[in-house]
Amino acid sequence: MEEARIVLGIAGMKPGKYEYDFKIGKAYFEMYEYSSLKQGNLTLNVKVDRNVYTMSINMEVKGSVNVECDHCTGEMPLTISGKLEILGKISNEEVDHGAMDDEDFMMIDPIANELDLSKHVYDLIYMSLPLKRVCEKPGDQEYCNQEILKKLESYKTYDDGLDGESDPRWDKLKDLLN
Repeated sequence: MEEARIVLGIAGMKPGKYEYDFKIGKAYFEMYEYSSLKQGNLTLNVKVDRNVYTMSINMEVKGSVNVECDHCTGEMPLTISGKLEILGKISNEEVDHGAMDDEDFMMIDPIANELDLSKHVYDLIYMSLPLKRVCEKPGDQEYCNQEILKKLESYKTYDDGLDGESDPRWDKLKDLLN
């Protein structure tokens, strides 16, 4: 079943090791209204190592998300994987979160019933995306936006040198390397 929120029940959790698996899909991404991610099919594995005063949370996400191609703006599936470790201190002391500069650390209230990891999971997914989001064969995929590709081709004003001929100016520079 797809999860809309990623929540761990921690009420009564004894010290020890725990493991959880979640399915992440459209319901999860709908929580983030202004996100560029709208659809995905991911699995999330969460391993928790609970001690008396601390908690270590290791998350690993794998699967695919639909992203907009940077070249043709078509929606394409992109395979991702990523890991994140969060350390938590179980304490009811007040902490100035503005002064904390480590996003991988959290304070956990000892009387809390649940721990919502949804935002951390979203950050993990987003940080697992590559900077450049282009398919392997631009223009040859069924999801490529052919209108945009034709428009880009019409604006092309330079010779990309892919026709087999080399620019003589660069040939002179290559001679300097030899």
